[in-house]
Amino acid sequence: MFTTSVAGLSLFSSVYCMLKTRVCISTATGQFDRPFLMKPCLLRSAILLIAFAAPAQAGAGKSLEHLRQAQELSAAGQHHAAVASVREALRLEPSSGEAHHFLGQVLASLGDMAAARRSFAEVARLNPASADAWANLGYIQSVAGSKTSDIEKSYQTALRLEPANVKSIKRLAELRHAQSDYAGAEKLLLAALETAKAPSLYVSLASLYEDLGRDGAARKAYMSALKLEASTGLAHLGLGRLQHKHGKLLASEKSYRKAIEFVPEECERFDIYKWLGIFLAARGANEEATEVLTRAVQLRREAGRPTSSLIMNLPDETLKLPVALAAVRSLESEEAWLVPFLLESVAVFGLSQNRLGAASSFGSVWFPGFRRVMDAARSHSSRMAGARPLTFIMGSGLGEQCFFAAAFGMSCIGYDVLCNSTVSQARRIVSEHNLEQLSIRHVCGSAVESEGLEEAAVVFLNDYSFEQSLHEQLELHLDRNLRSGAIVASFSPWTHDTGFAVVATVEAQTSWGDVPVQIRLKKECLEAKALPTTSQGSALFAVTRRSPSL
Repeated sequence: MFTTSVAGLSLFSSVYCMLKTRVCISTATGQFDRPFLMKPCLLRSAILLIAFAAPAQAGAGKSLEHLRQAQELSAAGQHHAAVASVREALRLEPSSGEAHHFLGQVLASLGDMAAARRSFAEVARLNPASADAWANLGYIQSVAGSKTSDIEKSYQTALRLEPANVKSIKRLAELRHAQSDYAGAEKLLLAALETAKAPSLYVSLASLYEDLGRDGAARKAYMSALKLEASTGLAHLGLGRLQHKHGKLLASEKSYRKAIEFVPEECERFDIYKWLGIFLAARGANEEATEVLTRAVQLRREAGRPTSSLIMNLPDETLKLPVALAAVRSLESEEAWLVPFLLESVAVFGLSQNRLGAASSFGSVWFPGFRRVMDAARSHSSRMAGARPLTFIMGSGLGEQCFFAAAFGMSCIGYDVLCNSTVSQARRIVSEHNLEQLSIRHVCGSAVESEGLEEAAVVFLNDYSFEQSLHEQLELHLDRNLRSGAIVASFSPWTHDTGFAVVATVEAQTSWGDVPVQIRLKKECLEAKALPTTSQGSALFAVTRRSPSL
């Protein structure tokens, strides 16, 4: 039968929130809470201002005094004191929409997204006819990790109240884009642009076209945004990416630097610095690239919650897994690792045809997402049976998914082509935490050259940003080497699908959102009346996906 290390899973359940850099997940309950420490300038650009009616209740004057004090404290960086002051304002005037609104902003700045969501929900309850109140609630719900249906309901309510509410249109389109509903996102944006010629809508449309590989349409949309407002920084950034991709290097650098010029808030510039740094690295200007990428990493870390660290001294190898995971999470947020990672990525991959490709970003599949895939694999194949089945990881990054596999009682081999910044670091973490006895090994090599797949039970492909030619080679490689009954889990559609049948789709929690993962089964297994069992350990091929988060 499929074996799981109870000690390993229970520890992951209890300390996982402390190990994550941006998302806090209770694996025991399956519930989500995503604390995201937002710089005040990020909140100012994201949260819409609402005109509130003048207070009419007794004691309203005193309440307003506490609210103004809270605003002054927050502006001075004393956010906890600001929370206390605004709560006093609400004690005096519980129905103050302005106080609930400000409390939600401050709580979001402190990373308490669940409480911020409740505050903005109260604003919408007190102001049910305010489109901006519902738009703000939708935004906070999306940051807090609420259900997609709840987020969409808030935005749809805002649009029913105000059909031309640009931010609601933009965010709803981005939500559909993230769900891979490209047609729905395009239809929504094009319809809105018929009546509201807003630069931000053109930027969202261009971003959609860029992801679809429609570079000509993307360029036209970015130019339309700049024609309306020449200081649209994100349009300059997108135009720079396209120019970079097509070899117009001087024009690209000019666009990147204009993007920095026209984005007024320093803390919003990390994505721009990232792309300028990638451009400079590709051009060979490594010294300036290092400086720019270091600034990008610093800004990204300042915009997000600092990594927590754990210090444990646990005797059992399985109990050491959370400590090793803490080491991974800590390393992910250090410019001393991220900058060499980005430089090596550019050297190995160049500028990926997919703008969300490996050369631009790094992300993770969280433990609950990994667990969902494992549950689906177990329900469709008995090849998970046996003691410590073997796990293969292609695109293994810093190796955290091998730790997840070990918590499930499996051995693990990870493959990655970034030998210096990922494979060597993963090996170091395994060695420093004495995890060799759990049969965890990391290999510098390509997925299409992986060996030993004959033992695989499940293959989870980190293929979100794989180039099509590489993906096709990998499909054929898996078809040739996987045995009957093996499972393949992947993010991207396949070209050569004849050897497999799609048996399920699960939502995997990742650092860039909840993403559908298709579960494929070798067809020979479907034709058999009973699933075979093996005495040797089966293999899970798990992956860490590179993502849009820096």
